[in-house]
Amino acid sequence: MSSIRNRFYLLIGLLSVCIVSASCGKEEDVPKCDTCFINMYINGISWQADYVRTDNVDPDFFNLQVHGSDSFNQIRESMSFGRIPIELGSYNIVDWDIALQKNDLIAGSFTTLLAHGDVIGAKYRIYNEEENILVLESIDLENDFIEGRFQLSLIKTEDPDPSIEYPDTVRIRRGVFRSDIWRG
Repeated sequence: MSSIRNRFYLLIGLLSVCIVSASCGKEEDVPKCDTCFINMYINGISWQADYVRTDNVDPDFFNLQVHGSDSFNQIRESMSFGRIPIELGSYNIVDWDIALQKNDLIAGSFTTLLAHGDVIGAKYRIYNEEENILVLESIDLENDFIEGRFQLSLIKTEDPDPSIEYPDTVRIRRGVFRSDIWRG
């Protein structure tokens, strides 16, 4: 009887190890890109992100995600562009609300983050009265890289903590990027 019980426990233990191993293998880590970068000037101050990543939405479009972190490696700024055509050219960037109504527009946003990078600070929307543009200058689909430049003007829409002073307008100028196209 105890030999059957021991085999049963051994079987349960082996199954548990297999299940845990299989589930760990399914969760893909995003590989680090050593040649990716994004540089820009935010309200006249030089700024370099420590994370830039594209991901394929479908064969014709991709999104671009950018994060800036503090010295404790906690995300403090987050910028995103959505539905960028995989085609060389110059594209206007509009606010997400407008882009969601029309499928052929690129959307953009900028958010500051507090605490451990998981609390929203100030939210900014595209200021449509100024030129907001993204130019794709190089696309290498064989090696999955994309390069370009951009500029944005954004206005503050939410400020949950009035004790922290955020600018009413954020102007991003001379933005340049190189990113891999992650097909995870």
